[in-house]
Amino acid sequence: RVAILWVAWFAASAFALLLWLLVEPTALEEALAGEMDGFASDGGVGYYMAIFAVIPLGLAVMTLQLDNRGTRYVNLIAGLLIGAWGIVEMVTHLVSGEFNASVLVSVAATLIAFLIAGLSAAELRKPAPPPTATALEQTKHRETTTV
Repeated sequence: RVAILWVAWFAASAFALLLWLLVEPTALEEALAGEMDGFASDGGVGYYMAIFAVIPLGLAVMTLQLDNRGTRYVNLIAGLLIGAWGIVEMVTHLVSGEFNASVLVSVAATLIAFLIAGLSAAELRKPAPPPTATALEQTKHRETTTV
């Protein structure tokens, strides 16, 4: 579930950026002029955008490949940090008077991030499963009961 939510967060964030470019009156002109939100569209902006593509996809792969408590802690912390970042971004847009469709999609992305954190916290609260006996221990138990 959490891996799918990371992919959903990525899709919502990418869609919010697309909506921002299409809906915000000056955003498309800024992008064509080589700027984004007042910053020059150089390597720094490219790396920033790439990081926010690689992080959720990497977390999704990690969640699928490693099913352990460490993964749940990473998902919890990443969900909380990305959710908090989403709240800061939304408040910034609302304070500046920018309320449009991209902000609504950002709200959805922020809620997805907090849902990831909540699901990870719920999984961490579950008791750890008992350790399984090794084959050698099972063999020793059988030998003592048959003697």
